[in-house]
Amino acid sequence: MAKVVVLGAGASVGAGYPTANELLAAVGEHCRYSRMNRICDRWQEWSDFQKESSSREFGTLLNARNPEIVLSALDLLEHRDDDSLNALFVGAAQTDKTGDPSHYVSAEKARELFASLTRSARLVRRSLMTCLQDYFRCKTADDRRDPTRREYLRTFFRKLAEGDTVITFNWDTLAEQTLAEMGLWNPTLGYGVRVPLRRRPIDACRSWRSPVTVLKLHGSVGWEEAESRPGELLLSGPYLLQHLAVRLPTEKRPAVLAAARSEEIFEERVDLQTLPTFLKQTATDGVMQDIWWRAQQVLARTSRVEVWGYSLPESDGAARVLFNGLRHRLATGKVAIVVTDPSESTRDRWNTFLGARVARNGRLGASANELVRQSRGAGPRARRRPTQSQASR
Repeated sequence: MAKVVVLGAGASVGAGYPTANELLAAVGEHCRYSRMNRICDRWQEWSDFQKESSSREFGTLLNARNPEIVLSALDLLEHRDDDSLNALFVGAAQTDKTGDPSHYVSAEKARELFASLTRSARLVRRSLMTCLQDYFRCKTADDRRDPTRREYLRTFFRKLAEGDTVITFNWDTLAEQTLAEMGLWNPTLGYGVRVPLRRRPIDACRSWRSPVTVLKLHGSVGWEEAESRPGELLLSGPYLLQHLAVRLPTEKRPAVLAAARSEEIFEERVDLQTLPTFLKQTATDGVMQDIWWRAQQVLARTSRVEVWGYSLPESDGAARVLFNGLRHRLATGKVAIVVTDPSESTRDRWNTFLGARVARNGRLGASANELVRQSRGAGPRARRRPTQSQASR
């Protein structure tokens, strides 16, 4: 039966991507040295907002290393109409921390400060999003220019067969770039939804099959939607398609892809990416809903799930609902699950969530098959009595 591979941020570290706590620092360094003044300016706007807010009630949150905390704070600030949040900020602003009467702030002044802060938060959130997108777009180009950094993924993906599925929470395109080069994936059907594409200059590619499907639950760099045609996934030429070296079984050279209709480049588009935040919304867009539904379907049928570098964060409630269906199937032996992650706390989190039968792998080179056999024999009845040499250790 088909296998499912789940990829998180940890699966991209080997290709030069930062961990979650290193992401904002990496984006900042990228933007400060960008050749595009617009990107430098957007990061400066964000940095100035951080400094101005450092002495305010939200300052600690906005300067956190974890991007989920930072973006969650910005989301909270956008909810200025919430009475409880408004009262919390006003009350905190009025609190006299020094005992100096001159530091007293009236309720009306506190509300004005909060309104100003929320307006600024809405603007700098867009600036930060622009910086994040530019960082991942540039990294995507680097990934294509230096395929050797993805060699570890090729080794892993060689075990995939037709009908297998990769579920990823990452914006990066490491999975599809690598699978496309291996002849195991193409974007026409490979994202789980049909994408109208053509080969340059004229050939249509409707009949292309994608042996492996890549379901990107948080969207992707280069994913867009036209405001005039909601519910249809569009792929950006400069930010995605030109970096995909799609190999076909009948051809030696990789195919160059383009949008099916050239006039699409003049349409107003919005990016399809889900921000990492504790206030993350479940998918309401037609494209993303279809992709989440397909992920649910493949997890309900698969006999094997391998998790690489996904920490199952508590902030991602939608993902926990998605994986919750595996618990009963794992307990009844209908599915084998292997979690590969160097963090013991991450491995513990998966065991707590799905049960003791989850096989734990702390290094990428360990045998998944052996780990599955060990996990299935983890119950008290299956445990063997240690030998004398083992007991003496």
